[in-house]
Amino acid sequence: MYQAVLAALVLAVVAPLRPAADTDVDLWTRADAIADDGGRLTLAEVRAPDAPWRSAPTLVDRHTATRAHPAITWFRLRIRPREPGAYDLLVSWHTLDAELFVPRADGGVETVHTGGDVPTADKPFPHAQNLIPLPRDALDGRPIYLRVRSSFAHASVFRLMSERAWFGWLVEGAGTRGLQLLSAGFVAAFGVLNVLLALRLRRSTYAYYAAAVVAAALHVLVLSGDAWRWLWPGVGIDYDLADNTTYALAIGSAVVFGRAFLRTRSTFPRTDALILALLGLFVLTNVLLVVAPELLIGAGVWDWAEIVTTALVLAPLALCGIVAASRGDREAVLYALAVVGVMLGNVIGGAGINLLVQYTALLHVAPTLGFAWEALLLSIALAERLRTFEHDAFFDPLTRLTNRRGLERAMAEERAHAQRTHAPYSVLVLDVDKFKSYNDRYGHLAGDQALSAVATAFGGALRAVDCAARFGGEEFVALLPGTDIEGAVALGERVRRAVRAKAIPHADGVDGVLTVSIGAACALGDEPGEALLERADAALYAAKHGGRDRVEPAAPALA
Repeated sequence: MYQAVLAALVLAVVAPLRPAADTDVDLWTRADAIADDGGRLTLAEVRAPDAPWRSAPTLVDRHTATRAHPAITWFRLRIRPREPGAYDLLVSWHTLDAELFVPRADGGVETVHTGGDVPTADKPFPHAQNLIPLPRDALDGRPIYLRVRSSFAHASVFRLMSERAWFGWLVEGAGTRGLQLLSAGFVAAFGVLNVLLALRLRRSTYAYYAAAVVAAALHVLVLSGDAWRWLWPGVGIDYDLADNTTYALAIGSAVVFGRAFLRTRSTFPRTDALILALLGLFVLTNVLLVVAPELLIGAGVWDWAEIVTTALVLAPLALCGIVAASRGDREAVLYALAVVGVMLGNVIGGAGINLLVQYTALLHVAPTLGFAWEALLLSIALAERLRTFEHDAFFDPLTRLTNRRGLERAMAEERAHAQRTHAPYSVLVLDVDKFKSYNDRYGHLAGDQALSAVATAFGGALRAVDCAARFGGEEFVALLPGTDIEGAVALGERVRRAVRAKAIPHADGVDGVLTVSIGAACALGDEPGEALLERADAALYAAKHGGRDRVEPAAPALA
C-alpha cells in the first residue's frame, strides 16, 4: 500500500516535467461528425464526397442516449503529431463499441475494434475499453474514421496520448492497472477478514464494513477492466452498468457501516435522519443512472449528479466522526480521516473520469486510492474497536476493575504457571461491611459512588502484578502472583487501611465510616481455583464474625 501511494505521489510530481507536445492533445475541436441514430451508415457512405459532415463541437451536448437506445456517431479525424512515436486514442469510458477505420494507400482498410461490449480477448488493450492504438500510417494527416456507439454522450471527447505519456512510467513499472489490482487485493483482503470477524463475533458492524470493502474491490476491478477478465468473462455487462452498481454498493454500504460504527442513531439523531435522507437520494440517483439515465441527462445533471450526492452523503458522516473524536473517541479520528479520504478520492476521480476537469492518469486512480485509504484506516479503527470490546468483556463498567470472567481467566493462567514453577500464589476476598444498610440509608447512587471509591483504594493498594477484580455486588477479589499467606495478609492489611483512610461516612459502620472485611488464602501446587476461593471466602466470613474491618487468613489447604 505504501509503495502504491508513493508511486502515485511520484507520478504527480514528475508529470509536469514531461514534454507537453503531442503527449495529451484534445482532438475534439479537430473532429468532424455525422449522427447515425439508426445505425445504418456504412464506411463507404461516410467517405462519399456528399457525406453530411459537420464540426464535432456543434453536436448537441444534451441528448437522450441510454443503454437501451445508445447514440451512434461517426467521426472523421486528421492526426499529424509533431513528435514521432507511438500514439493511442483515448475515447469516452462510456463507449460500448468503437471501431476505427484507417484507409491504406493500397486501397485496403485497417480496423481496430474496442469498447465495453467487445469481448476482452478481442480488444487491443484487454483491460482498457476506451483506448485505441493508432496504426503508424494513421498519423500522416490522412482522414481516419471512427464509429462510436455510446450510452454516455455524442460528445465523446477524444485525446491523443503518446505511449510515453499514457500513465507515464507507471505503465512500464508498477503500472496504473497494477496499482489498481494491488489496491483491489488490499481492499478485498480486509473484506474477507471482516467477513470472518462478522461470523465469529456476530456483530453487524463488521458485516457492513465487509460488504463495503468487497464492493469497493469490485469497483476497482471494474475501473481496471479486470472484472470482465476474471469475474464475468463473456457476459454482456457494459461499463456503465458495472461502474454504477458496484460504486453504489460500495458507498451505500460504507454509509450504513458509518451509521453503525458511530452509533449516529442514538448519538446524533437529527444528523442521522439527514444521513438517511441523503442516502435515499444517493441510491435514487444511482438507480436512475442504471435504469433511466435519460431523466438525468434531460435535466442537465448527468455528469455531476453522482459526484454531488456522494459528497452530500459522506460529509455528515465525516462531521459526526470529527465531533465524536473531539469527545475522546479515538476510533472516530481514524473514521473521520478515512471518510474524508474516500470522499475526496471519489469526488475528484469522478470529476476527472466524467471529464468535468482536465483528465490525468492520477485522477483515474483517485477513487482506487481513496478506497484503499479507507480500507486501511477503517480496519485499524475496527481493530481498536475490537480491542475495546474485548476490554469491556473482561472489565466491570462501574469500578473499571477486572470482572468475574476476567478473574477466572487470570486465575487459570496463574494456576498453570504455578504448576510449571511450583511458585505460590494467593487470593484476597473482600466484602464491604454492612453495605445493604449503606444503600438503604444513602441510596443506590451513593452506593455506586462508594463502590467506586472502594475499588480505587483496593486497586491502588495492590502491586502492579496483582489482579484486582469485582466479583459481584459489593464483593471484590485480588489475585496475588508469587505471594504466600504472610504476604497476602500483609497486602490485605494495606487494602483495609486504604479503604478506611477514604473516610466514607457510614452511620452503621465501624467507627462511623465505611470499612471492609478480607479473607486471605494461599494455594500451593494444583489446588483448583474454586477451592481456593472457597477457603478465602470462609476466611472472609470469619473476619465478619470476628468484628469486621479486619483481615483473616484461611486454614491451609487439605493434603
